[in-house]
Amino acid sequence: MNTLFSVVICDDDPDFVDDLNKKVIDITKKLNVQCEISLLYNGKELIEHCRKNISDIVLVDIDMPDIDGFKAVQTLRQQQSDLAVIFITAHEEYAFQAYNYQPFWFVSKNDLSMLEDVLIKLFRKIEYRKTVQEIVYIRSDKLIAINTEQVMYITSSGHYLIPHTSHGEESSSRCGIQQAYASLKGFGFICAHRSCIVNCRYIDKFTQQSITLKNGIELPVSRNKDIVDEATELYKQFLRRLRW
Repeated sequence: MNTLFSVVICDDDPDFVDDLNKKVIDITKKLNVQCEISLLYNGKELIEHCRKNISDIVLVDIDMPDIDGFKAVQTLRQQQSDLAVIFITAHEEYAFQAYNYQPFWFVSKNDLSMLEDVLIKLFRKIEYRKTVQEIVYIRSDKLIAINTEQVMYITSSGHYLIPHTSHGEESSSRCGIQQAYASLKGFGFICAHRSCIVNCRYIDKFTQQSITLKNGIELPVSRNKDIVDEATELYKQFLRRLRW
């Protein structure tokens, strides 16, 4: 892998931080992966570090004084929504609750043997995300820039496109939705309904009735079999590219 990864380790136990740091270094050497590793010791340090720095992966303990791992990650999500979080804790009973904070994985301190497999999957996923084209330009009466990492879906109103991000609607642009789809379909977008283009990166569930995004928004699916079949196949292709 040619990507440089930024990894953060945060735990209130300095000895465990050192041990985990050594394990991560051993794994990266074995995989020939380049990493910058930051070592932190409480939730406040973690929040402050991630406020100032873009990080790829955070390995964080859940049970920490003052600001625990859950509260810290909740704040981090507001700062960097695509941050990959691995919760590492001795309290396995927290595993179910941890998924409310959308971690990439949950690893028990009592068994770190699975960490290598988890990091392999994550390195590959992040590398793919970093190497895909982030900005796609649609040619209409003007150039329309679509950020493939930020735009969740695009709707059509008359002859205007309305991109929707996690922060709300962006300014509309005059362009036909099929013209936009022709430019976007090769970059992880599908059109499962004539009035809506959806970014596969944000899809949580795709059924014959609707598409549910990771933030809970539901979008319509066409009754036209050809439209749905093409959208389904493109979505499957997108998922296959993410596999490892």
